[in-house]
Amino acid sequence: MTLERTVLELAQKAKKASTSLLSLSTETKNNVLLEVADLLLSEKAFLQGENQKDLQAGKEKGLSTAMLDRLHLTDSVIDSMITGLKNW
Repeated sequence: MTLERTVLELAQKAKKASTSLLSLSTETKNNVLLEVADLLLSEKAFLQGENQKDLQAGKEKGLSTAMLDRLHLTDSVIDSMITGLKNW
């Protein structure tokens, strides 16, 4: 399966999921956001390890330093994601 096909399928699934989320209560949505925040925290090391692989692949493919910097999941980036989810 090509990368483009995979991305397209993921986008289609996300669109379908977003429609079903409209029917959820605010409390349920908030609980999901808090759970995602907790998962980001508990899986931080794993995510950063996988991110390093992605950054290396990007470097090998010639991505600019600026782009690689934007894609780097530092502690502060993940902490900002967590804070954003909790504040949402």
